[in-house]
Amino acid sequence: MKILLASLLILLLLAGCGSTAVVNGNDYTTTEATAEYITTTVEEETTVPPPPPVTINGVVWRVAPELDIEGIILCSCGMFVVDDSTWRYTVDPTTGMVVSNHGGHGGGGGMWVFDPELELLGQPFFGEGYDFGIGMHPVDEFAQSLELQLNAYFALWDDWTSENAREWVANALETANRRLVLEQVRATQRYTEPWQGEPMPFWGVEWDETRSNFLGRFAIIENRRPISPWFDAITSRVGDELFAAQQGDTWQLINQYGEPILPLQFEHIVLIDEETAFVRHQGRYGILDIHATSINF
Repeated sequence: MKILLASLLILLLLAGCGSTAVVNGNDYTTTEATAEYITTTVEEETTVPPPPPVTINGVVWRVAPELDIEGIILCSCGMFVVDDSTWRYTVDPTTGMVVSNHGGHGGGGGMWVFDPELELLGQPFFGEGYDFGIGMHPVDEFAQSLELQLNAYFALWDDWTSENAREWVANALETANRRLVLEQVRATQRYTEPWQGEPMPFWGVEWDETRSNFLGRFAIIENRRPISPWFDAITSRVGDELFAAQQGDTWQLINQYGEPILPLQFEHIVLIDEETAFVRHQGRYGILDIHATSINF
């Protein structure tokens, strides 16, 4: 406890002049509003209440944009992580406090993909490791095409049955009919093997290390078809009506149709929940109060 109090006292003294706090060997530049939330690992954890909200030019901040770190990502484990290539440090979504208790898991899982020219929809992961990369299926025949592909490729499995295929297809179809984010791809292969030359209804995205057939454009789909424009990036973790989208060098909050929720643009946005988001403004991260800010615009 004495170690903890001493570390906090040092940080509070440093805060008055805008200083650098060291967390397990990494330097994090801090200012008065954030210094007291950054501390080294100690025997007992502390619970520091978040600072009072701050309003700057109509933008309401739960935590002022004063945290100078390289970036923030949402890890596959559900924690918000400092994006510094080690992924060792997490950022508290309430206080903005940087702590050092992360195992370094990395980014999220696979994403659905779509070829708008051929109207083909692909399920993530299915087919990875096979010759065809990712299986792509006609939007209007998605269930039938996927079932055909499943039965063809798993036919030699002793415990594979048509019931397995139907269950897989039902789960995939339920997901594909929801509102979700997907990436635009270029389907490059129409499959004939192992069906001795007879064309099949599904295609594939040829996989290579450069991901040349993954076009880096993202949209929101519903009932298997895009309902938003294409963006450079789209993220969401709070349901199906609030998204963060990147176009060029700026990010904004959008609804499911790609329409701005706030007439504001930032350098980066990572949604925390329906009310808050990590936002980088003028090179520093803070926690934006989405609802309170929307009242002012």
